Amino acid sequence: MKWQTKYLEKDFKLIVKGGHRCHFWKRKENVKEIEYKVTDISKPTARMITTTRGYGGSERSTIEIMAMLQKKGYHVQLSTTSNVSWEYKKNIPEGVQLLAEWDHVTTPCDLAVLYCSDTIWNYNKEQYTSVMPMMNAKRKVMVVNFKVGGVGKEEWTKGWDKYLFLSSLLEEETVKRMPGIKTKVMAPPTSLDLFFENEPNYDIPLKLIRHNSQGDNKHHPDTDSMITDVLRIDSSIEFHYMPAYSKCKELPQIYKYKKNDPAVWRFLKNGNCFWYHLPDGYTEGGPKVVMEAMAAGLPVIADNFSGPKDRVTPETGWLCDSWEDYLKVIKEILADPSILKTKGEAAREHAKKEFVPERWVEEIISDEHGQ
Repeated sequence: MKWQTKYLEKDFKLIVKGGHRCHFWKRKENVKEIEYKVTDISKPTARMITTTRGYGGSERSTIEIMAMLQKKGYHVQLSTTSNVSWEYKKNIPEGVQLLAEWDHVTTPCDLAVLYCSDTIWNYNKEQYTSVMPMMNAKRKVMVVNFKVGGVGKEEWTKGWDKYLFLSSLLEEETVKRMPGIKTKVMAPPTSLDLFFENEPNYDIPLKLIRHNSQGDNKHHPDTDSMITDVLRIDSSIEFHYMPAYSKCKELPQIYKYKKNDPAVWRFLKNGNCFWYHLPDGYTEGGPKVVMEAMAAGLPVIADNFSGPKDRVTPETGWLCDSWEDYLKVIKEILADPSILKTKGEAAREHAKKEFVPERWVEEIISDEHGQ
């Protein structure tokens, strides 16, 4: 601290506190101060607090929520805990006020929404403990979508007006720490209109399809041996990956696509059953990929764990506790291929009924539901 006082404070301004010797400073003449006065005082102010360094599922969710809050008549501010990625920045809804420094969460607002994302779960970092206790909001809502982490342990995480979750697994863990809190589990806010237009071909061969934006992180390390097991059941089964596991074998039955090429809604036209076997113990929030597949009319085979457990029902697909369960499901489908159409159509209807993005804003601004 003495070194910082001597050499930095005169010409630089502290922007964000990190770990040991990892604070972020800017030269004062280059720090653009922002006017925080809201010109239309008739509108209440809602502030989204989140990370914006990438553009995965959680980042897209925050974009959706901000747009919906605007439609509800809020003046929306974005307070980011990180640099703003180019892709995120180009998707920020017009009219959202981007705060220059994330610690301006201490300025007054009517509503604050902390979307924890998968990069904000180490809640005891100085970056948060030095600022979040001073949050100045009439209403505070926390969205826990990746790990419970320090929620319910760190003092600044306690006493919020509502806690929203993408999976019941995280909700249960949090309620144990803070009995009596108001909670709600919901599918992430996702626009599915393009997916509803898909017309699947349920005819055999079985076409197992999946995609994710995290590459190898979400592919099971035993992918090759699993493909071999499936082809032993029926050598005509196809596999469609976007992208494929980097160590995935080359076979005529395996179709590999580049990340997001084509667009997801187009990619899903190539399959008739979505499967989503993740590495052991991998926790998922939404996952949006499962929601998109269901909206596209595809039955889903997924792990009986975390997010998928809250999305997939017996009518819309299968939840598996082991790899052997996956193989049993594939045999069941081959014995009666009509089940693809039955469950696929049910999946689409379920998505239309349950995956309604606008419900997020109602939960954020209302205390109608809860423990």
